[in-house]
Amino acid sequence: MRELREKVKEVQDLLFGQITQGLVYFYCAGSLHKAFQESQLMKMSYFFFGVYRAAVREAILALSRIMKEHKDSITIHYLFNLVENNPRLFSPDSPESVRRSVTGHRVRLEKYGPLIESVCEQRDRVGAHLDRKHVNNPSDLFAHPQGVNLTELGECLREVLDILNFYAGYYGNEFDASSLERAIAGDVDILLKWMSEDGRPEEWIRPLVF
Repeated sequence: MRELREKVKEVQDLLFGQITQGLVYFYCAGSLHKAFQESQLMKMSYFFFGVYRAAVREAILALSRIMKEHKDSITIHYLFNLVENNPRLFSPDSPESVRRSVTGHRVRLEKYGPLIESVCEQRDRVGAHLDRKHVNNPSDLFAHPQGVNLTELGECLREVLDILNFYAGYYGNEFDASSLERAIAGDVDILLKWMSEDGRPEEWIRPLVF
């Protein structure tokens, strides 16, 4: 029983690691996206363009690792099966309530089916080619980069974190990610302030040439 508990904790820790990475990259992309909307010059910067695209790509990859079912991978579905098959590890007196929770969480994630399908498809294709529409209309990169809706991506990442925290709560191991978004947004604001106070944007930003 102890070994099984340790296995559950190990799985939870691995999934928390992935979801944390996904959220960090998502919040980086979100803060830059906001900055792009406020400054056309930033949007056309080599550096910020590259960081934004990399952040989006990594957030997509993190979510795909968590959600893509595979017999040899540790995913949230693997955790669901582990909980479902060992409910007394979480609630010795109410195993059926634990199983009902798993069923409910599976249903909660079903609404993200199209997003997950798109994310996993992009994971397999990411970096393989640059769609011609991105050359014809670079602004498309900031609306749905990699073909994924960023708002929905963020919602799904937070939903997964909430579900992971539900099971971690049985052991008092919840992860509080509320400070991540504020911290990252604050870092980007500081960088923009430095650029503004410097008074020489051309030294910081060299526009992209398509």
